[in-house]
Amino acid sequence: MFTEVKEVFESIGIKCGRDKFFDIMRAAGLLIRPKKTRVHTTDSSAWMRQFDDLRKDFTPTGPDQLWASDITYIACEEHKLYLSLITDEYSRQIMGWELHSSLHTSGPLLALQRALARRAFPRNRIIHHSDRGCQYVSRAYVRTLRRNGLKISTTQSGSPYENPLAESVNGQLKVEYDLDRTFKTKAAAINAVQKAVQQYNEQRPHGSLNMLKPCQVHYGQIEASKATIGQLQKA
Repeated sequence: MFTEVKEVFESIGIKCGRDKFFDIMRAAGLLIRPKKTRVHTTDSSAWMRQFDDLRKDFTPTGPDQLWASDITYIACEEHKLYLSLITDEYSRQIMGWELHSSLHTSGPLLALQRALARRAFPRNRIIHHSDRGCQYVSRAYVRTLRRNGLKISTTQSGSPYENPLAESVNGQLKVEYDLDRTFKTKAAAINAVQKAVQQYNEQRPHGSLNMLKPCQVHYGQIEASKATIGQLQKA
């Protein structure tokens, strides 16, 4: 809007910057506040309340003990996009992600399969925590969790405080890694997400991790375990 008005102003010899223009419009009551549209990614009907919240009384002592899952909206000019994320609560490492064009179970399921492929401790009985979205309690998703030995945990009230790490990671990726913008194509969005996840996992020190990077904490535990096993074998 301002670009068009600026051209008119300049044609009649008036100089006016963007900030001053909007100040004038605001003072005159001519600015229209855009309506914020909330994109719902969760359908948590009563019939989905079939699993307990195992997270509330559990504190992980190492990686691959508790995973937090969630879906967030990514704006794109081509079509709506949704980002499924699975994050390890101990190391803060994003274990799996998938950018998908619908809220079908297939998107979160692909993120889960990526996470399972990156497990550091495959013998651990991981708690998989999520909201009560239909994707996470679907037959295909639950079957995959059980087949791989994961315990199923869901929020009970739908409050974001019941899945805080997932909500925090969503916000960090959008605010700190520029995913809170509108992408022109799905391909551009995928590239941005891939870069953001890589930087988040491998380049960004976290205050909650004593300024270590998630990958250092996650895979550092493997090396520590190997060293312990080696010491026991020598004893």
